[in-house]
Amino acid sequence: MIRKSWQNRAMLKCLRSVPVGLLLGVLGVTSGCDVVWSPFLQTRELTCGNGVFCAQTSPVTSTLRAIWGADAQHIFAVGDNAAILHYDGTSWANRAPSGLGGRTLRSVWGCSASEVWAVGDAGTILKWDGSNWNVSTSGSTKDLYGVWCGSPTKVWAVGALGTILKFDGTSWLTETTTPSTTQTFHKVWGSQTSLWTVGAAGKVYSNSNYVGWVEETSGTTKSLFAIGGFDANSLYAVGSDAVIVKRGQGSPASWAGENSGVLNASSLQGVWGGSAQRIWVVGLMGAIAQWNGSMWTPRDAGVTAGLYGVWGSDSSHVWFVGENGTILYREE
Repeated sequence: MIRKSWQNRAMLKCLRSVPVGLLLGVLGVTSGCDVVWSPFLQTRELTCGNGVFCAQTSPVTSTLRAIWGADAQHIFAVGDNAAILHYDGTSWANRAPSGLGGRTLRSVWGCSASEVWAVGDAGTILKWDGSNWNVSTSGSTKDLYGVWCGSPTKVWAVGALGTILKFDGTSWLTETTTPSTTQTFHKVWGSQTSLWTVGAAGKVYSNSNYVGWVEETSGTTKSLFAIGGFDANSLYAVGSDAVIVKRGQGSPASWAGENSGVLNASSLQGVWGGSAQRIWVVGLMGAIAQWNGSMWTPRDAGVTAGLYGVWGSDSSHVWFVGENGTILYREE
């Protein structure tokens, strides 16, 4: 289990069943977390477990909009005011380079711990080489909302007005869709052989075998803000009015709507899958729902901050990021 400092009042829920002996410095087990108190009550540490959402200390208060990791010791989160956070398995630190002028970074994805890409406003693209973040010239001034890395020569970024860029290992090239569109693309996600990008007005385009982008029918006109899943057979897109659509496996492929049970969310902003039976979606107003293979179940993390990103090192260790620098961790 991963031990974290406890500094958030949301963690008070973990203390509701603390044994009296705990106040005397004796270790006790609550319903969902272990809380260790020093004899002088000056050191409080919490070990997450058993399905509890635990707050982690964030070095920023700006909104965090995306998260990705290579493993539990190499996790990256990006957001407003050029925030780029790195988690080393113990704590979060802001590693943003100078000169970004407070631009919003909206997506992060990597091929490994030493090759990570982040994109954002005005065509901003950054690459982490294992030690430093360096600017990569995109050749575009369009706002970029999504990035995905399949290999050092297969990296895609998407953004405003139908922008799709591909990095071939040397430079960024512009790609087009069939039919063409000026709708904004919000995120891009890929498997071993195919890519998908989603955006405004329910737009979904796929790129099979990396040969060209063609439109798929999403079954919705709602804006889609994120796409992800466990694999190509378990692929979801989420968006405004709590819409969730899942991709079918027919030819041509079709997407079908699902009810997440998160009806109080004005929009869902992120999706990630640890397995086909363990999919997470997050959204505004602290909305979280989990797919268990047969149904969606809302989860209460005890926060009202909007959540924009979710990622896990495996199906049992998951992080969530959002407004006000919010970082949550859940272990199962």
